[in-house]
Amino acid sequence: MITTVLDPAGSQPMYLQLYRFIRREIETGRLAVEARLPSRPKLAAHLNVSLVTVGTAYAQLTAEGYIRSVPRSGFYVQPLVAHSFPDGPTAVLPAERRGEESPDRCKYDFQTNLVDTDLFPYSIWARLARKV
Repeated sequence: MITTVLDPAGSQPMYLQLYRFIRREIETGRLAVEARLPSRPKLAAHLNVSLVTVGTAYAQLTAEGYIRSVPRSGFYVQPLVAHSFPDGPTAVLPAERRGEESPDRCKYDFQTNLVDTDLFPYSIWARLARKV
């Protein structure tokens, strides 16, 4: 059973405290891959917190790939996947400089600052606005 102390008066919401605790347990290996987590009601009762608190923490862990939900079975720890993010910012070059063909120009230009205001029927608009 997962045991931690959640501080209801803390600066962080309790679901976030629980989420970070479980995430740390997974990242350090204290929760093994394919380990079954307690059900939401059991963990909520054990920690004396709301079912919503546990559900929100589990939902965030699921969204980030730390756990997976198996219908009518429970939540299981997923294997950690190494992210292949660059260490720092990378420069994005225009297509022409990368040796690729640049995409064709758009058929329609939807920029709002290029609308010709002389084409707007102000007299008709004013007449209809007066009727309202």
